[in-house]
Amino acid sequence: MKKNSPSQAGLFNPRALLAFALCSIGAGLGFLSFASTPSSGTLTDVSGPINYTAGPFFVSNPTPILFVDQGPECSGSAQPCDDYALTVTLPAGYTAAHPSASVKVTMSWTDTGSGSSDYDLYIYKNPRADCSPQDCTTTDGSEAADYQSA
Repeated sequence: MKKNSPSQAGLFNPRALLAFALCSIGAGLGFLSFASTPSSGTLTDVSGPINYTAGPFFVSNPTPILFVDQGPECSGSAQPCDDYALTVTLPAGYTAAHPSASVKVTMSWTDTGSGSSDYDLYIYKNPRADCSPQDCTTTDGSEAADYQSA
């Protein structure tokens, strides 16, 4: 019967340790690849529509909790959210010349087959004193959105 030395058993096996490390790094990079593309954009009076994609989201985020939260709680992979920083840049006098102008934001998704996909859209005007950081990219549920989907 061959007996393995302590340096070749379990986690002390260099090949097993290297394989575990590479898999861990790959999984970590995989989570980073699901960020929004692009993460920000600028809308002007002469620019065309702006599109962005995010996801997939494998875990639901059942926030905000009724009667407790004002807005969503976003906490990494446990409570996934996505952020897109939209900047609207208009020339001087634009709003006076176009008093009915507006920005239209729409959202769509492909259902994963469960028939229960449901996403909400929260819009925050920035900067805000009640968010930390002030751009509201991290929320704890206490920040009420300026606009929210139904």
